[in-house]
Amino acid sequence: MTKIIVGLVIIAIAALYFQSKEKLAEKQTQDKAPIAMGSSATATRPGFAPPEKPTNSLMPSPPQNAPAAKKAGALPMERNVTDAQGRALQGIVLGKASNTIGFRRIADQKEFVIPISRLSSADQAFLQGIPDQNREEIERIVAEQKLNGRIARWNSDYEFAMAEAKKYNLPIYMIFTGPDWCPPCKSMERNILNTTEFREFADRRLVLLKILVPAKGRLSPENKALAAKHSVDSYPFVVITSANGKHIYQKAGGYDDLPAYIAMLGRELAGPGSESADR
Repeated sequence: MTKIIVGLVIIAIAALYFQSKEKLAEKQTQDKAPIAMGSSATATRPGFAPPEKPTNSLMPSPPQNAPAAKKAGALPMERNVTDAQGRALQGIVLGKASNTIGFRRIADQKEFVIPISRLSSADQAFLQGIPDQNREEIERIVAEQKLNGRIARWNSDYEFAMAEAKKYNLPIYMIFTGPDWCPPCKSMERNILNTTEFREFADRRLVLLKILVPAKGRLSPENKALAAKHSVDSYPFVVITSANGKHIYQKAGGYDDLPAYIAMLGRELAGPGSESADR
């Protein structure tokens, strides 16, 4: 009986041994088999991670807010033009209106209004294909050319001052004053009106009109009507109107601070009540 039991134990141990050996051989066979990329074996093999998709770090990412390209023919535009005689101008086309262009020469920053017909045939063909735009640039250049070399002088007649204002499209600076007898008037003449800074400002920005008031206040009928129109009641008294007579500014009393006064005039002339642009 004992021998039978021992024999069964030996048989069981042998069976377990051969079963374990078969499983070990099967595992070794699986480990040696090639693994196909993308197959299910890739995901199940222990300790194996699939390679990441390669990326090219040298390729720049497209900008998120890249500015739009400038529209073809948009002004201002840098362009070298040539006149009919073959002379070249390097500069910037600022604006176009009908058959003329506003042009700034790069060499000295001077600005001109040039008829397109005076340019080469190639420039004519190119510029005629551009729609009119920035007309105000041409108007500005024309106005500044009119003022080149202008010297503001005191008028004593309102009609003459109005004619000059319309010619240059400038506002009228009108002052009622009595420098012979009025202390604030004398001070303003000395500290403001007779200074180089005020005169240079007026050369570019103002038509000057001075209404002299006698000591006893006896004005001519024309000046008396002008004073009544603007409610002049003390001296000095300053009124500024546009070339079309539109009211811009008025103030009674003198002024002694020259930089502050010129700065104030600049603000008033550029304000909503003015038809005069900064020059």
